[in-house]
Amino acid sequence: MAEDIKRSPADLAAPAGHNGGPPLDSEHMPEWGNDGIGNYFYWKAAHRAAWKNPSPGIVAFRIQKAERLGLTYEDVSAINPKIIYLGVFG
Repeated sequence: MAEDIKRSPADLAAPAGHNGGPPLDSEHMPEWGNDGIGNYFYWKAAHRAAWKNPSPGIVAFRIQKAERLGLTYEDVSAINPKIIYLGVFG
């Protein structure tokens, strides 16, 4: 066991002529998996659009709404929009 712990950097180095990259004999798996591309790019675009930052107009609306309710902007943006903007719960 002590031999396993005490290794020199030369023992861990790749052999001569090897760049240390991944093995070339494993198959490449695309980002969308092996089941076909399907709607991958539509879902990727929708995910990106859903998680982008709100526009300045939305931020200003939330700040005004927060001031009227006596809350902070962070509180208003953390609460479900249906409750805040429509007064609907459930």
